[in-house]
Amino acid sequence: MKNKFLLLANLATILLLAETALAEVDGGGRAGAYLQLSWSARAAGMGGASVAVSDDAEGGLFNPAGTILLKGRHATASYRQMTLDRKLSFVSYAQGLKEGDAGLALSWINVGVSDNVERDDNGEITGDIKYYENLIALSFGKRFAQKILLGVNLKYDQSKLANVSANGLGFDFGFLWGEKTPYRFGLAVYNIGLSHGWTTGDYWKNRGLPGSSTTDKFPISVKVGGAYRFYQNKVLAALDLEKRENQDLLIRAGAEGWVNEYLALRAGYNRDVITLGAGIKVKWQKVAMIVNYAFNAGTQGLDPDNLLSVAAVF
Repeated sequence: MKNKFLLLANLATILLLAETALAEVDGGGRAGAYLQLSWSARAAGMGGASVAVSDDAEGGLFNPAGTILLKGRHATASYRQMTLDRKLSFVSYAQGLKEGDAGLALSWINVGVSDNVERDDNGEITGDIKYYENLIALSFGKRFAQKILLGVNLKYDQSKLANVSANGLGFDFGFLWGEKTPYRFGLAVYNIGLSHGWTTGDYWKNRGLPGSSTTDKFPISVKVGGAYRFYQNKVLAALDLEKRENQDLLIRAGAEGWVNEYLALRAGYNRDVITLGAGIKVKWQKVAMIVNYAFNAGTQGLDPDNLLSVAAVF
């Protein structure tokens, strides 16, 4: 009984650390905490204000209605190395359809925590415990009026901790208004119906113990925001308000300014944290290459971290 209790406590502790390690400030310990991390260097540099922007390949998960705004084909990849051995990778392809009447994107997020050591109740090392999570999202947007754009994400999430795995399916819905005006309004609802069903029987059977089952529900989140372009469309300012289940209201704000056709500078505010970023665009024939970088000052005593993304428009 003692061994069973200690093993259960160890696994519960690992689960808690894995989730809280993947939450930047608050909301850790709940399913999908990694979705609070930014996978877009452009959005991160602007403080995470994105629901009314969402006009690139990274934006489908912020607001699927933004896929309608895409011109040409977009591909992007990003990587973020964080404290506590956390890693995040993101890949996406997106394109507009039917000359601005619809849009489509396919995205993949991978997160994980490395160097987790498994010990028995005597403190002896018995192996490594791997934790990772994958999200695959199919985004689709459709124009329903001249200025009204609607979109939906179909999301599949798969998690694995040691020999215990879980998966779930859910939806996001997005709305955009003001496509061709200097100002734009966005609204999105995330994680509708998304949950994880964990069963620990496979983990415990090798130890001669029974397992148990539990279901973790992804908290539903609602985000509203606005964006405004000015100074001959060279400057973009954005503001987001987000409310998650059982959490306080979150405020994010940021701006992006193009110094010339090659260089963009960004700054933002994200939950008491100052963010900075920059982007470089290079065109070659019909292909535009964009490299974006963001700096996060760090919170809760954690060290700063960096996010880098590379995108191609063709």
